[in-house]
Amino acid sequence: MSAAVADDWGVLVNECKVFATAAGAEWWALFTCHRAGPGRITRLKESIAGGLAHVACDSKEDAELFAEGLVSYAGIPKSAITVARLSKCQPKDGAA
Repeated sequence: MSAAVADDWGVLVNECKVFATAAGAEWWALFTCHRAGPGRITRLKESIAGGLAHVACDSKEDAELFAEGLVSYAGIPKSAITVARLSKCQPKDGAA
């Protein structure tokens, strides 16, 4: 397994839940526009109400800390976030 695949931990954010509850919506919108580094966010699904975004972190531990901060600091609902590997979130080849 390559290092890139082994260290593809991050936080999966369901933007529909963020925007539907309005909890943390302003923080999330500002983060995605101005604070996230280049290539840090991978858009997995898009919809008019918000998509599914994976925010890359350096390790599983960093992803867990970032997820905790999204809930405690940014106010994003816990049900809207999941610590996950990007490689596990993407559809397999040939899948829609």
